[in-house]
Amino acid sequence: MGEKQNDRFAPEEVPTPLELFKKIKRSEDSAEHIVKLKKIMIQAMKEELSARQKECILLHFVHGMKQNEIAKKLNINSSVVSRHISRGLRRLQRILKYGCFF
Repeated sequence: MGEKQNDRFAPEEVPTPLELFKKIKRSEDSAEHIVKLKKIMIQAMKEELSARQKECILLHFVHGMKQNEIAKKLNINSSVVSRHISRGLRRLQRILKYGCFF
C-alpha cells in the first residue's frame, strides 16, 4: 500500500486541485513537472466540469478575480459562484484521486 499504481497517486498522496494550481504557479518546480500538471488539470477540467464550473474556476484561480467580481461579470449571485467553484474543485479532487489522467 502507499505505492503508485498505474501512474496514479496513492490515496494519501492525492494533491488537492488548489495545491496543483499553486504548484503550477510556483517557479521552483521543474518545467516538465509544470507542463504535466497543466495537462492533467486542463484535461480533467475539459472532460469533467460543467461549462459554468470551468468558467468560475478559471476566472477565480487563473485571472485572480474575486467571487463578487465573477458574479457581476456572469450576472449571477455570488453564492452561486461559490457553489460552482466548490463543486468543481471537489470534482477535480475525485478525478485526481480515482481517475487515470497520468
